[in-house]
Amino acid sequence: MASESFEDRVRQLHETWAEQRDLTGLWAGSDFASRFQLLTLLHGWAAEATKTIGRVYGASFVSAVGPPPDGSDQPPGFSVTIAGGYTARFFLKERHSDGGGLWSLSATVRTPGAAGATTTVGPDRRHRGWSRGQLEDVLLSMLAAYEREEVEGPRPKASGRRALWKKAPS
Repeated sequence: MASESFEDRVRQLHETWAEQRDLTGLWAGSDFASRFQLLTLLHGWAAEATKTIGRVYGASFVSAVGPPPDGSDQPPGFSVTIAGGYTARFFLKERHSDGGGLWSLSATVRTPGAAGATTTVGPDRRHRGWSRGQLEDVLLSMLAAYEREEVEGPRPKASGRRALWKKAPS
């Protein structure tokens, strides 16, 4: 694996902070319009990411992003599917049922097979909100799960919140 040049690392640092500055206004707002704008931005990043996955894995590997979010959908959102069965769904949800106008951007990942589960994913409290890197981390974790299943085989269905995985004897 070739290491990045110092110039590439400096450029990446600069671009990351420029993105952070651009996103500050979207992170600060919790109204529908701000969150919908962020959801639309994530959709664009996801579309770019699936193209990259296709270039690396080849044309026979299925990775796709659904249509852009529509503000009239309930809830507005979009999905990204990798390897035909690993699906991330990004969507808006109202924080309070009283219609107070506070919205959040949520995401879940669904894995296929016997161990199939839906897990909530997203930035932790230390981060201000979604970024391109965090979206890419979700997609990379889905690719890692796909690769792990290709090598180790399907995992048994989990019971409860936590499961210990053991490789079946050969």
